[in-house]
Amino acid sequence: MTKSKRKLSNIILITFAVAVLFLIYSCMYGDFERQKKENSGIPDVVSSRMLNDDCYLAVVANCNAIENRKAFAEKVIYMYQKNEFSTTKFSTDMEETPRNLYVTVYLEKSDIKKGNEIFRFCYDADTQKILIKTNYLEN
Repeated sequence: MTKSKRKLSNIILITFAVAVLFLIYSCMYGDFERQKKENSGIPDVVSSRMLNDDCYLAVVANCNAIENRKAFAEKVIYMYQKNEFSTTKFSTDMEETPRNLYVTVYLEKSDIKKGNEIFRFCYDADTQKILIKTNYLEN
């Protein structure tokens, strides 16, 4: 093998090795970022729909357990009112806001496919009352 062919072969080998290492790093870092978000403890909306005066949300808690369901519900309501969910932004150009908010809570995204909801709650904006339905899976 001539000197120029060996040099070219080494350059190709090094380029390939760098590309493989970059790919491995990207996969590991991307998975780390996803896991960090999923265990952040910050609720996020994964599904929403409006029907008349009602808003239906599916919320992921992004934590291992919910110790205080009422406090969690209040946090979700606050985030909804302030439009603070990271992946969903609600339209603010509507003249009327929903009178009722119905929320189904899951611990993590994978629980949605399994149907493992932790609890549900509804919020009446007129009376500002929260009704927590706890006949679902316990923590």
